Amino acid sequence: MAGIVGHLGRQRGGDGCPEQYTEQGWELQFATNHLGHFALATGLHAAMVAAGNARIVVVSSSGH
Repeated sequence: MAGIVGHLGRQRGGDGCPEQYTEQGWELQFATNHLGHFALATGLHAAMVAAGNARIVVVSSSGH
């Protein structure tokens, strides 16, 4: 990865979709709204550490 990441904003994704599951057995909405964000933040961790004072910001709605 080239460059330095200074900020990462995350917002949950889809809502109200029909019940579906990933190939790994996770409920699709949970995987999209939570596991995907975790995987992204984990994958960018080294670049964010290199930035020195990087932040991850997670936002949610009042209905969640």
